[in-house]
Amino acid sequence: MTVPPPDPFGPLQREVPYIAAVIFLMLVVVYSILVAPPETTTPPPEPAPMTAPGLQTAEPPPRALVAGALVLFGASLVLLGICVARLLLRKPLLPRREAPPVPWGLWDAFKIFVVFIVLPPVFYSLLGESSGDENRHLQIFLANALAAPATLAIAYHAIRIGRGAPPESLGLTRQDLLKNALIGVGGCLAFLPIYAAVAYAQTQVAKHWRIELPEQEAVRLLRTATDWRLVVLIAGQAVLIAPLVEETLFRVLLMPALRKRMRPAFAIAATAAVFAMFHPGPAFAIPIFLLGSVLGYVYDRTRSLAAPVALHMTYNALTVGLLFAYRAAA
Repeated sequence: MTVPPPDPFGPLQREVPYIAAVIFLMLVVVYSILVAPPETTTPPPEPAPMTAPGLQTAEPPPRALVAGALVLFGASLVLLGICVARLLLRKPLLPRREAPPVPWGLWDAFKIFVVFIVLPPVFYSLLGESSGDENRHLQIFLANALAAPATLAIAYHAIRIGRGAPPESLGLTRQDLLKNALIGVGGCLAFLPIYAAVAYAQTQVAKHWRIELPEQEAVRLLRTATDWRLVVLIAGQAVLIAPLVEETLFRVLLMPALRKRMRPAFAIAATAAVFAMFHPGPAFAIPIFLLGSVLGYVYDRTRSLAAPVALHMTYNALTVGLLFAYRAAA
């Protein structure tokens, strides 16, 4: 009796109805938000012309930009639908990769975080005072950029050499490097609809209660700064430097140290809470906490630094790209 070979698409076919249902519900919600009928009570007054830099009336966005945004949003919905379908079928989103126990603890992570906090003001004082708001911010971000490699070097020396930690415990492994990076990019795309929904709900609640949500300083500067050096420095730090440094400190050092004292889910949540505290502004607390939770889950499953760094880089690159598109349209 001949046994037929297993169908490689069998598990995916079982998930298709769930994926289709989730995508359909999301499209209904998006349609209800974008095509909601206008209010007929009192027409809003005509907005006054704005003359501040970057706030003039913008022209409609180019078709290529709209098409790219729709493709990106569609891919995000598909990936999120796959994730929800796997959760409904009680399947793990990612397989867990075991890693050796880490030889450092919370005290070691605390000392490195102190270095991370102290070094930027030290470099800023060495650069000297400057006049003008943009020049001052230029020196602040330059000091942060200079402090980043110094922090990584001190952390590597303290953990790798001082504690004798193997490279695998630091997430420094070449195994499945490209696969883990793609997992990070896909995780970011799947997270985007959740982030957009939470940010939209938070904005509506703040508008209902007349609460003013302050804009993050780096976002404001990327949107309005006129010095191209400052814009390039902020964009480079957001896309390249910050993901590498922050994922090394939060996911590689702090989260495994917390896992020695609590369960993985609590360690991920605690690390995400600390991660949100390091990003000032109440307007970003909940979305940044959710982002930190996703980053923690990805690292907990892959045990590779490439996955959360790629996810973080993709998220920041999309944010910076959106702000650049805003500047170009304005």
